[in-house]
Amino acid sequence: MIQSSSHRFKEKGFNLIELLVVISIITIITGIILVNYKSGEDFFALKRSANKVAQDIRIAQQMSMSAKQINCGVDLGTIVPLGGYALSFTENETSYQTIPDCDGSNSLTASLGPAGESEEDFGIQNLLESGIIIKDVDLGTSLYFNFIPPIPKVCIAGGDCLVDEAFITLCISKQCNPGDPVINIIINNAGLIEQE
Repeated sequence: MIQSSSHRFKEKGFNLIELLVVISIITIITGIILVNYKSGEDFFALKRSANKVAQDIRIAQQMSMSAKQINCGVDLGTIVPLGGYALSFTENETSYQTIPDCDGSNSLTASLGPAGESEEDFGIQNLLESGIIIKDVDLGTSLYFNFIPPIPKVCIAGGDCLVDEAFITLCISKQCNPGDPVINIIINNAGLIEQE
């Protein structure tokens, strides 16, 4: 028997409706992936910033324990800072500072660095990733961790060294609303760092 040629062609291809359905599904899935990609990228920037803050806290501890010398100005010369090294955090900022405490005052304002500059002026400025801010700090609007050698003893919020622990909260600057992703970095007076 001879089959008709029209029946043979119907079994071999896709019709226009099937192709349009497949293209529509692929377009929808691509759109969903691209929308979620940006929010995932922001969350990973938040995680990277939290890890960088924790790493910089560890570096300040290590500089204090290893007695790293720094030029503390004309009066003091190149010495191990008497008060060790500190980190200073302020709410709603995109950076924080690593600062030597040259005169051992456990404060940012009393000490002077090279050529009479305040310690804040000659500290190391540490930038968070783009789009990440310090949303909140424990104990007010600014927080100061000081690592005093040789142990290093940890003073939180300057001078008194009586606070047991404090936290820094980082968030994505566009989304600092309740319920949005944040990361808390907690440091205690033993120098242990935890991220939540």
